[in-house]
Amino acid sequence: MTTIEAPGTKPATAPEAPAAPQRLVIGQRVPKFEGIEKVTGKAQYGADVSRSGMLWGKLLLSPHAHARIKHIDTTKARAMPGVFAVLTGEDLPRLVGEISNTPPAPEEFDVPSRAKQALAWEKVVFFGQPVAAVAALTPSLAEEAVAAIEVEYEPLKPVVDVLEAMKPDAPLVWETVFTETFAGKSQTPSNVAKLTELSRGDVEKGFAEADVVAEASFRTEMVHQGYIEPQATLAEYGPDGRFTVWTSTQGQFGVRGGVSGFLKIPARRVRVFGMEIGGGFGAKGAQTLEPICVLLAYAAGRPVKMQLSRSEVLRSTHPAPGTAMHVTIGARRDGTITAAKARYIWDVGAYPGGNSVGGINIGFGPWKVPNFHFEAYDVLTNRPSTRAYRAPNGPQGAFAVESVLNMLAEKLGMDPLELRLKNAVVEGDRNPSEVPYPKIGFVQTLEALRRHPAWTEPVPPASRPGWVRGRGIACGTWGGGVGTSTAHVNISEDGSASVVTGAVDLAGTRTTMAQIAAEELQIPYERITVVQPDTDSAPFNNPTGGSRITFSLGTAVHRAAVDARTKLKQRTAQQLKVPPDNVEYAQGKFWVRGNAEQSLTIQQVARASIGSGEGPVIGTGQVTHLLRAPAFAAQVVEVEVDRETGLTQVVKVTAAQDVGCAINPTACEGQIQGGVVQGIGWALTEAYVYDEEGRLRNPSLLDYRMPTALDAPNIECVLVEVPAADGPYGVRGTGEVPIVPAAPAIAAAVYDAIGARVTELPMTGDKVLAAIAAGGDSNGKARRLNVAAVTTGARSAVASARQSALKAQRAPAAGSSAAAVALPTEREDYCAEDDV
Repeated sequence: MTTIEAPGTKPATAPEAPAAPQRLVIGQRVPKFEGIEKVTGKAQYGADVSRSGMLWGKLLLSPHAHARIKHIDTTKARAMPGVFAVLTGEDLPRLVGEISNTPPAPEEFDVPSRAKQALAWEKVVFFGQPVAAVAALTPSLAEEAVAAIEVEYEPLKPVVDVLEAMKPDAPLVWETVFTETFAGKSQTPSNVAKLTELSRGDVEKGFAEADVVAEASFRTEMVHQGYIEPQATLAEYGPDGRFTVWTSTQGQFGVRGGVSGFLKIPARRVRVFGMEIGGGFGAKGAQTLEPICVLLAYAAGRPVKMQLSRSEVLRSTHPAPGTAMHVTIGARRDGTITAAKARYIWDVGAYPGGNSVGGINIGFGPWKVPNFHFEAYDVLTNRPSTRAYRAPNGPQGAFAVESVLNMLAEKLGMDPLELRLKNAVVEGDRNPSEVPYPKIGFVQTLEALRRHPAWTEPVPPASRPGWVRGRGIACGTWGGGVGTSTAHVNISEDGSASVVTGAVDLAGTRTTMAQIAAEELQIPYERITVVQPDTDSAPFNNPTGGSRITFSLGTAVHRAAVDARTKLKQRTAQQLKVPPDNVEYAQGKFWVRGNAEQSLTIQQVARASIGSGEGPVIGTGQVTHLLRAPAFAAQVVEVEVDRETGLTQVVKVTAAQDVGCAINPTACEGQIQGGVVQGIGWALTEAYVYDEEGRLRNPSLLDYRMPTALDAPNIECVLVEVPAADGPYGVRGTGEVPIVPAAPAIAAAVYDAIGARVTELPMTGDKVLAAIAAGGDSNGKARRLNVAAVTTGARSAVASARQSALKAQRAPAAGSSAAAVALPTEREDYCAEDDV
């Protein structure tokens, strides 16, 4: 690993800056807090929990991608000995009404909402959709009961391809979805659920000023987030009318809110234990099994446990969206970007909802673009509804933009890194949503690679006969997650401390929280414990996601530790009978300024506080708003390609990233390396493969090809530390952004190796061979025509609604730099999908 400090910027005549404070634990490679429990098997995951009298729940999944449910016969399943409950969509309104003491409201479930339709309602809209659920004494009996349920379907024609779905004559996934725009909704049903437009400046003038223009079309497929642990939930309904849930989740308070909202009951009636989690990457940021599991527990009158198999995970949960994209960028001869336009089409699956703006902000966010017009469509297909995956929509958006930037650099005869340096955003510049950047280290990150041998040294020859080697570069950004975080720091009588938080540890953040507390309390790291109680006992925290925990929760822990230290000083002052301002503290010892012999240890102060009037010392810290800390990354990738088979192997990655402050360098490197490997899978091997009937053909890890250790190359991490404007020690979130540049950097390296451009992910051998045979971009022209044709038809379907709504809006003043349409307000939600 290489660690690079941000270069100084002070004038030569400026006075010397004060030396950086000496830190005790921050920046150290301390061992992982929870490592021993995990390797010894003591850590409790969702599947490890059991209750007395527990039943097993199982789902019946749809064999069709699109079909009406004409009849469901559960008679045989209900009659089986040992079966305690059988539920279908028709049972949901009745059960929710009983639990909430409200009249049944079936109309609330007859809506295109995956959150409401925990079980299919009247029709199924994707292959693998849950249709019924059972609870039985054993897993095998539950499977037999599921098999005994008879469902009569009326198959409907599915729409599987996102471009086909946009055509006016395409089968409708929902007859009740109308295209939503900034100006209003269309008057006719459509698979185009939403159209988002962002504009700045005069695009036509910007392209007229360009000496060179590059453009291309791109496709990516749906991919799985790749978490190791399938979803697992246990629910129990108590005699007091409360539900207790043990589950694998990124946010236990989010589950509490989701379950109580679904059941229409107060949050106090739901208690949630967020268990150890075997990966989430955004997919476990919202509820999956929990609503069905609590209803089964209520209906059966006994605790119910549900675990998805790997096949069920791939068929019925929430992958990342696929895309069809077209990007055009123009620049002057010196490389200055003058204009850009883009069309993003997002395959969001069978239910509305997505983060189209996120793909734009991540794709174009690193670059100064004075004139642009971007369109983003959320389009429904008969596939599973999608959810966040590590920097949601960023890898797809960046794949298109970064690839076109590399094409532009080639047309200009310019080094692609120099082109990026010339157009890199700095503090004060704005992203496409017109949100200004605070202090950022993007230029410093690029400079780190500019000096690195990975970029300056010649590309070595391939290591095998018949193979060719190439090098590529790409960049990425992530806006930085925020949200509400709360923490307590309890001081024990022996002078140790316990950090109490309700945030789920998704990536080893208990270690960094312990380091922050140890630093501020100035006691050994080993004397810190970090606990995450359930929602009844823990302080509130938004779910873990969006790279917000070290930044946001770290701020809360920092404040709580400082609060505890201040209170300890006050107790010391009382015991030594001096003003608190006269008390000094360092490394576990308090003393009176000017009289070091008049002193107490932290153990003595804490022990005395137990019986004093003010009681034990408890520090508290909360945060609801911070100035975002955007993170930037740049990666240089080398690949080798077999020209005979098209097989591509990544052989070397150099990943530079502005981490703000590396609280634990090992943890930072782990996040970066993990993101890169996931990016390799996205680039080369991973994709949901559907047939014409909308059935998933690769619902197992034998056929869904995720990278293994054998696919992971040497990944050198270059940690650039440009402190953020807010948060503890200037830290920035690390986990999201490293996945963003990987695919476009690999694509650039493939082009450098074979001289032919691949514009579809994954870049499998057949696509590489097709590109080689074509002697260039194997499919860009055809894709460009298809994308243009379908989006023209989709836009005409909503034109009348837009025009009528726009007439009611005030036209912008002459010379105004505002966008041609209203820009969305930046939200301060915790969700990773929104943190762009």
